[in-house]
Amino acid sequence: MINMTKKIYFEDCYVKEFDAVAEKVNNEQINLDQTAFYPEGGGQPSDTGTIGDARVKKVEK
Repeated sequence: MINMTKKIYFEDCYVKEFDAVAEKVNNEQINLDQTAFYPEGGGQPSDTGTIGDARVKKVEK
């Protein structure tokens, strides 16, 4: 089974808040069922922000 994260940033690139379910947590890595955080790629850095009190430092596909 392949889980695909819903990419909210394609629907609304200005969204500031969203609800998501943490599907997997491993040390400092969290897999969400959906996200508005844009991942790094093509020389562009990823979005940053927070999830609760935790700081988002890097977003990968």
